[in-house]
Amino acid sequence: MKCDMCGWREAKVVVYLIGAEREVKNKLFLCSACSREVSVSWVVSPDSQKGSLSTRISPLEEKESCPFCGWQWEEFLESGLFGCPHCYNSYFPDIKNWLLENQLGTHHRGKNPANWRKKNKIRNAILRLSRDLEKCIEEENYEKAGQLKKIMEKLNAHLK
Repeated sequence: MKCDMCGWREAKVVVYLIGAEREVKNKLFLCSACSREVSVSWVVSPDSQKGSLSTRISPLEEKESCPFCGWQWEEFLESGLFGCPHCYNSYFPDIKNWLLENQLGTHHRGKNPANWRKKNKIRNAILRLSRDLEKCIEEENYEKAGQLKKIMEKLNAHLK
């Protein structure tokens, strides 16, 4: 039997809707994925035309959710996680306000380790020297290539 909500997955959960006389008025067959979405927000209301119970699949309040995964802001506040990368774009104003309320700001300036900049400059210099060394070897300028190799060895010693 197919799920009553999505209509294409196999139903594995049955929700019984019980009337005033404590008898089953209706059944709702759901797949495991759709059954996770069923909560108190689903409304069971009397059907004015037939006098029987029917389900209304719309939630009590339409809350904004991510258009890609359906994740809601309240779920982020509870778990601290988003459902997908698109949530960041969907909730940008909420994220910004939340960061301003809960942290010192919206920008992370970070901090580099003490010797990182110095070592990064040395690595970049070694890369440039290795390119120059290759050019010198192609041009058969072995004297200059030897000098560049000695400089590179000294710089590599500073990295250790």
